[in-house]
Amino acid sequence: MRRKIWMTAAALAAIMLFGGCGPEAYDLTEQEESLIVSYSAHVVAKYNRFQTEGLKYVNLDAEEELPAEEIPEEKPSEEPEDTESQAPADGEAGGEEIPSTEDAGPVMQTASLDDLFGTGDVHITYAGAELVDSFVEDTYFAMYPDAGSQYLILSLSVANDGDTAAEMDVLKEEARFTAKVNGEYTAASAVTMLTEDFSCLKTTLEAGEVKETVLIFQVPVSVTEIKELTLVISSGEDYQIIL
Repeated sequence: MRRKIWMTAAALAAIMLFGGCGPEAYDLTEQEESLIVSYSAHVVAKYNRFQTEGLKYVNLDAEEELPAEEIPEEKPSEEPEDTESQAPADGEAGGEEIPSTEDAGPVMQTASLDDLFGTGDVHITYAGAELVDSFVEDTYFAMYPDAGSQYLILSLSVANDGDTAAEMDVLKEEARFTAKVNGEYTAASAVTMLTEDFSCLKTTLEAGEVKETVLIFQVPVSVTEIKELTLVISSGEDYQIIL
């Protein structure tokens, strides 16, 4: 019993000693409070098993600065190329040369009928041209053009001026004949079985003999007169004969 009384008295004395009879609470400065908070945070972080990096001090007043190696390099702005400044000046060569749109075409040599088909004493002479609706040979053979067309008959005289017979063979030359009329129309010679067709002439001319031959072309009926006529002969090369 006495033991209990002493223990109770000791407890009351301790309560009186530590519970309000001591000195007043100590006032901390702002700096001291910051030190205690920082230390407490450090202790908490140290013994917190979920904390892997420990306490890291962050100065909020200082500007955040990145190390030199982490500062991203500024890329130069990509400006579109000035194509006009790169364009070649007048008179300067710039890229591939643009070919001319004008087609000069093959260069034709000027020749005569004698140059191409003459054989010594045999001479060929242009005897005129006419526009007709049909062509009749010796009253027993007739030819008619296609609808909307008419015939252009080009007459050629083949003469043997020598004293002996002479061979004449145009067929072996395999020549092609084309007529250009008034600078507008172009027509190829018709293929016929006429004995007087110059394009397939193969005969023997006696001394002094003259044979009349023709080349026949089809041209539109709109052609009413022949103002200009050129005969183009193709035999390996192209030749023109202005009639």
